Amino acid sequence: MDNQYQKKLLHAVIMFVIMIVISLLPPFGNITKYGMTAIGIFIATIYGWIFLDLTIASVISIFALCISGSMSTNEVIAAGFGSYIGAICIVFLFIAAAVQQLDIGGIIIDWMMSLKISVDRPWIKAACFIFAFYFVSILTISNVAVVMAIPLFYSLMERSGMKPHSPFCHALFGGVAFACFAGDAALPFKHAPLLYFSCLESAGISVNPGKYIFAFPFICVMLIMYILVCKYIFRIDASCMKNLDKPEGKKNVSLSERQKVFLGFLAALLIFMLLPGILPQNWIIAVYINRLGTTGIAFMFMALMLLIQVEGTPLLDIPKLAKDFQWSVIFMMACFMPLSNLMSSDAVGLKQTIAMVFGPSLSTMSPLLFTLVVVSLAVLATNFLNNGVVFMLFISAVALMADSLPGVN
Repeated sequence: MDNQYQKKLLHAVIMFVIMIVISLLPPFGNITKYGMTAIGIFIATIYGWIFLDLTIASVISIFALCISGSMSTNEVIAAGFGSYIGAICIVFLFIAAAVQQLDIGGIIIDWMMSLKISVDRPWIKAACFIFAFYFVSILTISNVAVVMAIPLFYSLMERSGMKPHSPFCHALFGGVAFACFAGDAALPFKHAPLLYFSCLESAGISVNPGKYIFAFPFICVMLIMYILVCKYIFRIDASCMKNLDKPEGKKNVSLSERQKVFLGFLAALLIFMLLPGILPQNWIIAVYINRLGTTGIAFMFMALMLLIQVEGTPLLDIPKLAKDFQWSVIFMMACFMPLSNLMSSDAVGLKQTIAMVFGPSLSTMSPLLFTLVVVSLAVLATNFLNNGVVFMLFISAVALMADSLPGVN
């Protein structure tokens, strides 16, 4: 380790020491216990800005605020970035840029495509790729899975010779998107099912979350059906995937030290995001992980990856990653979020109009037709409105119409 790196680590440690020591001091005057914690973080941040690094000190400070308990993670992120979605996308877009620069995507693609079951079977390769992101979405959240999918999809296109805008390119990308967002609804403890249960409970309809476990195999079947339809009904040519078959006797590419450490951090990040759903809630580690939330965990790992150097440079070197950072995603979100919120607001009246126009018609349909129409309308509405708002609107409307829907449980 060079002296400069040692100094950075020392200053980072001093930042944490300042935070901890000041937070443990007895409050004075009208300052509360939370006030002492806030003062400690403030002084440590000033110290870090002066002696450490503006970016690293800021990320450490955000992490400290999230874990302090003086503000919730969502409040911290909303105050600093306006939205937790924008904040977590920034973190994972930098991770995605590192994945691209280190060719991690290529390594993962090579491993997935070299499975014996997929040799000379292009659609099995496509299925492996789609299901990989289904499980990533289950372990994390759909936004994370989508951001991680982008550089891997680019790597797959480059290595297979897949042509942009070809039918197979569209079909595979559609399957990955489907898998990413379906993962958010696959298990009872995921965000979408919990929101669903809340909507039903608020309408006076009791639910048994344990019965929702059917969603996981159901989505698996839907993904398999999607692949089969693409292959046998639309007869989409997937022959480009055969280019990923390794020649006989070719060895796997050896990983550099930097690639190994980065993959280790990536695996640890996914595990930490999974822990809140499986750890007993009374465990001390579960308390702090739940306090951090998904966004706080992402910032914790970002702070570590900014600090830790491998082969002479940090795992996340912001200036070097800037050229592969997907800036267009940030500007797209900056446009979409306020626009979708505006379209979904009560002042515009679009939500009320949808409920008024379609509500009476839906109540006269058979259960199967009713389901198809509701799903189709919801899919159409998500192209213009915020997905979460559409979800709550349709579930709430169906729950309110429950008594007038014959045959619909």
